Amino acid sequence: MKSAVGSSFAGSFGDSAGGVDDPAGTERFLCRVAGVECRIDGTLPASLRPALARAIAGDARAGLRAGGSRLRAGAGSARGARADTGMQSLSWQRRFEPYLIPEWSGVDRAPVRATVGKTMFASIMRELATERESSGGTVRARIETARAECLRRTMLGGLPRKRILAVFGICIEYENRAYLFSGRSFNDMTMLESYVLQWRRYLGDAVRIIGDGWLAIGTDKHGRERFVTVQPTPWNRREGWSRNVAVPLNAWCFVTPTAGGDWGMARAGGGGTVGGGIGGAVMSGIAGLAQHDACEVHHVDPAIVTDRALRNAFMPHDRIGATAALDMLDRILLLAPTYVMSLAWGRADGRNAAVAGTSADEGGALAGDAAVLAGEDAGENATHIGFETLTGLRYADRKALFAPPLAPDINPWQTQEGE
Repeated sequence: MKSAVGSSFAGSFGDSAGGVDDPAGTERFLCRVAGVECRIDGTLPASLRPALARAIAGDARAGLRAGGSRLRAGAGSARGARADTGMQSLSWQRRFEPYLIPEWSGVDRAPVRATVGKTMFASIMRELATERESSGGTVRARIETARAECLRRTMLGGLPRKRILAVFGICIEYENRAYLFSGRSFNDMTMLESYVLQWRRYLGDAVRIIGDGWLAIGTDKHGRERFVTVQPTPWNRREGWSRNVAVPLNAWCFVTPTAGGDWGMARAGGGGTVGGGIGGAVMSGIAGLAQHDACEVHHVDPAIVTDRALRNAFMPHDRIGATAALDMLDRILLLAPTYVMSLAWGRADGRNAAVAGTSADEGGALAGDAAVLAGEDAGENATHIGFETLTGLRYADRKALFAPPLAPDINPWQTQEGE
């Protein structure tokens, strides 16, 4: 949507950061996510606007008195409600750009409605306030985070009624088939990102990203055959790590690390850089994989992974929504092949652990060198085993002739056609 819709979208927001400077600002638009029409209303609750305006003004005065240090912290410092998923600090408006549709194209009389409710917004703001000193976030940043979180919860919570379930993980495409990887918790996302980048590295441009974060899973039918499809949602972890496509799901793989390694950096957003580049945490993760060659993948009965699937699914708080979500999860597990994977995973060494804690500019190059030198054979072995088990294809026949290095601060998916 780069035409009039995108232009209208950008112009309506201007430079006001989505109505934060003017809390009375109205932000309404229509989008389509996974084939479902969603009406997005980011307008802040009217009864809270005066208090929010006073809080913003007071925060600005305090920042000036402190020499502007708090203001320089910026919106990216506020972890708050998005900390559990490690979402990159994208403005909530930009997330919806690829999904926008003109108002006249809306045909659903009962679309999913994403709104900023007073009770939910106030609750999230209180949670963010308790982290103020540790996060360094300004009032303006917390308002944006709370607003985005309200929209995320209400939108994802409304999808099950349209027979779409939101699940957390990272999904890639290979030859028109999707492969979804989910961890034990949100903290495992850096590990999963590092692993799928190995596929990209050794199998080349045939490996394409679908989404990284919250994904929309539904069912479709071709003749008498029913199958599961995967699509991205606006709530991706990294900018540039999603494509608005629907691809049949060939495997849902639940990954468990079997070696040490603290992947909590994903929780703090430590793995991301602007523009979808690879940060120090992911580069160190690639080096960590190269230290171990144990990778096991097994096809399992859906009953074995039901609990894992439930933990990675977004469950609405209302009874009707939760019932619809559980029904969708049951359908998905019956139709989609399920696998369990164990990866011997950990940080490569103390040097890389320290690199992962630095900025991408300071540590990215060193971590990249470590990933290359630590032993590419082990990383390729994990790719080999996972690829053959999940796809049923011979790795030797599909391996790319040249495995390019993964450079920090460069989006590894940007060479894809149309990106």
